[in-house]
Amino acid sequence: MTTLIIPCSGKSTRFPNIKPKWLFTHPNGKLMIERAIENLLPNKQIKKKIITITKEIDQKYNAKFILNQIFKGKVKVLVLNKSTDSASQTVFNTIINLKIKGQILVKDCDNFFKIDKQFKIQKKNFVLYCDVKKNSEIQNIHQKSFLITNDKNQLINIEEKKIVSDKICVGLYSFKSTNDFVKHYKNCNNNISLKETYVSYIVKSMITDNHLFLASEAIDYEDYGNEGEGMVGKYTCNNKHCDIGIFVGKDFWGEGIGTSAVALMTDYAFNVLKMHKVIAGAVKENIGSSKLFEKSGFQLEGVKKEEFKFKNRFLDVLYYGKIKNKN
Repeated sequence: MTTLIIPCSGKSTRFPNIKPKWLFTHPNGKLMIERAIENLLPNKQIKKKIITITKEIDQKYNAKFILNQIFKGKVKVLVLNKSTDSASQTVFNTIINLKIKGQILVKDCDNFFKIDKQFKIQKKNFVLYCDVKKNSEIQNIHQKSFLITNDKNQLINIEEKKIVSDKICVGLYSFKSTNDFVKHYKNCNNNISLKETYVSYIVKSMITDNHLFLASEAIDYEDYGNEGEGMVGKYTCNNKHCDIGIFVGKDFWGEGIGTSAVALMTDYAFNVLKMHKVIAGAVKENIGSSKLFEKSGFQLEGVKKEEFKFKNRFLDVLYYGKIKNKN
């Protein structure tokens, strides 16, 4: 059996009081976490899908309820009592808590990509990658893990935050046996020289132990993770501005929830985060969102033509701004 695990219970050391990025709203109106796994949900080779979060995040943002509303039973939400120190620890705890056996896929919660249809994912160790030469828009590549492969697309080495090739991991790792993952996680975790046990360290440990890993190139890669130093999501410390976004389930439309949410986020941005400006974007076709921001005192500042691709169409995005004490 193949199980997909999306670890969302790690602690943010730089921005501990900010909402997790996977709960932010994507420009298409979906949550980031929804966008991150929407291409994997219909995959019949993956029998179980699990999102692992913490009790703290659940209580603070009602995360489990939101995720259950969005995925409607297609994804199991596991709530851990405590935050973990790394994605690999989250995966380990998920395996132990749910007694998972067989193959696991571990995916980051802050990006999107497609798997090549010709690549069979079952019963093998593999890592998905992106060629930075073909994707020059990718930012902060020094924060990624890099792959070295041979001419048979076999993984020879993987290095965390060391630029040793043009291939970066896009955050999908497959381990054909949970027993192998657990064994090598424990080996890495017991290594006192490691400050954090990255998933790439487990892959590297297994390669050193003569486990075969394949590498497959991802398609249509979108990265929402490392958008720049001093930022979390669209929160910019130095320039004192931030982006906001909302997602309201269809069952709750027309109840004023969006208006209240925008008011609360704007108040929080100005009075708690001490922002000077709040920015919001809306796809031009989403008239409801545009009216909501205008009603909330935001001014239309510009239009980016064909900024957002959705279902093979390029859509215009309207950008709104609100400056503290001016609107």
